[in-house]
Amino acid sequence: MVPIYLHVGYPKTGTTTLQAHLFPKHPEIDYIGKYIPSLGYETPNIGYLINHIISANGMRFDREACRSLKSILDERRHSSQAKAIIISTESFLHVAGTDFDILARRILDAFAPCRIMVSLREQVDLLLSFYRTHGKYGQYVFVHKEQSEPLSFPISFDSWLDINMRTIDRNLPGILYYGEVDLILQNNFSSEDFKFFLYEEMRDDFEAYVGSLSRFLGIDAAMSWDILRGRHENPSTLQNGQILDGRGESRLYLSPVLADAKHVAADASIRLNPSRVAEIRALYADSNRRLARHGHLALERYGYAL
Repeated sequence: MVPIYLHVGYPKTGTTTLQAHLFPKHPEIDYIGKYIPSLGYETPNIGYLINHIISANGMRFDREACRSLKSILDERRHSSQAKAIIISTESFLHVAGTDFDILARRILDAFAPCRIMVSLREQVDLLLSFYRTHGKYGQYVFVHKEQSEPLSFPISFDSWLDINMRTIDRNLPGILYYGEVDLILQNNFSSEDFKFFLYEEMRDDFEAYVGSLSRFLGIDAAMSWDILRGRHENPSTLQNGQILDGRGESRLYLSPVLADAKHVAADASIRLNPSRVAEIRALYADSNRRLARHGHLALERYGYAL
């Protein structure tokens, strides 16, 4: 049987690059979706079942969705000639999804046996990137405000964070506790069946990243490198090719991943308050420390709060 790999997110961690270039184009991968730019899956039915599993709350969740999807995937395991069957969507670890502790159990029902890939990014940097593309315009944000409080979009980064923090468990900051995601996976999967990948390694040591990813997927790393070299979607940079690091400082961005990028998403209007950066980093330090200890990840090297 061909193993199934589920790439569960996070958003803004290089997922689009993999979905647009590696997964659908590597000859040893049988890719079911999601596809870029349509955001669809191989069939509408598969897309419906996956989206229902991700988004349905307990009151309207249909357990038959898990059984139906598992039947489809079990047939695929036996018929595929590839080395890896991959499903990729950052919606599993997204504010649009149900609590990940619940989703982990649904994943077991619908996808198991499977292996889990999780892409991470330093939290301040991820929040900034998400704000640029979504938050500024009010996408994916649960708003709790007084009736008389004025609110219009686009909004500043500070204002967006304030809105998020009022109801943190229903907004993006509430799902960025990476150590807790690790613990949920430990409770549901064996240690060899899930792995964390760092966006920062993709950014700064692309060849090593591609090698590690290819080994986990059991596919040819040289083919992966040839397919991905010079490819990068949605680069998050500031003016003059600069990017914010995990400490909120700007530095020149010279990664070979961006060598051929034709589009640079710049936003010079963002101003970071150092006290706000410190607040965000303090929020996640304990969780990051637990993940670094258990997952043997070089979080400190890439500026994660510990």
